[in-house]
Amino acid sequence: MKRLYILALALVAVIFTFQTTPAIKPEPQRNFNRTLSIKGTNFDKSAYSGTLEVRSRKLNSPNADIEGVTLKWNVGGSIYEGIGIVTASILTATWGGKSCSLVVYSHSPGKGLEGIWTVAGQSALGSEFAKGGGKDITGSYTIQGTNLNGSVYKGALQVTAQGPVYQFSWNAGSQYEGIGLKTGPLVSVAWGTNASEKCGVIQYEITNDGLANGKWGIYGTNATGTEQGVIK
Repeated sequence: MKRLYILALALVAVIFTFQTTPAIKPEPQRNFNRTLSIKGTNFDKSAYSGTLEVRSRKLNSPNADIEGVTLKWNVGGSIYEGIGIVTASILTATWGGKSCSLVVYSHSPGKGLEGIWTVAGQSALGSEFAKGGGKDITGSYTIQGTNLNGSVYKGALQVTAQGPVYQFSWNAGSQYEGIGLKTGPLVSVAWGTNASEKCGVIQYEITNDGLANGKWGIYGTNATGTEQGVIK
């Protein structure tokens, strides 16, 4: 997905409808650095445990409530790395292959999806507005967005419910596929440019003690797992 960058600061400022940001120059981003002990369940409900390191990542965000992070999980000696976006109350992330990227939307029934997106190794943000859908997020959309270099793109998006997850299929000059999760108005989608990479997506609630009520999925699997973490 050659994704993009131009839909204005106002888009980013309102992406999370449960937050209010004053129309002033944002304060510098906070440093979200945490090391956590994690416990979770796999798709088959079996348990796992390990550690998670979350570190601040440079992100050219015009909104002080939006911060970039990197994540590194160690589960039984297996290492998984990814990138994420932190807001005042939610951490959402992707992991998998090197091309796995993340888009975070706010859903407004009857209006569509407004989002920002990030890719590994880049500090710029792209943006996307998808017009269409219905009361839920499934359906057909027309999209317009901006690439990381500021150029504009247009295309179509189809969202399909697959059990507890959603499949996203974009056609924006090329075809791209992703997996999405929804919590309230917040929709998080992992996608990649390499079809062989099984990108994962996860959403956590941020608490004073760590990360709670995490749910995750992997592209190609119509199921979700759980995860939570306590600061070490």
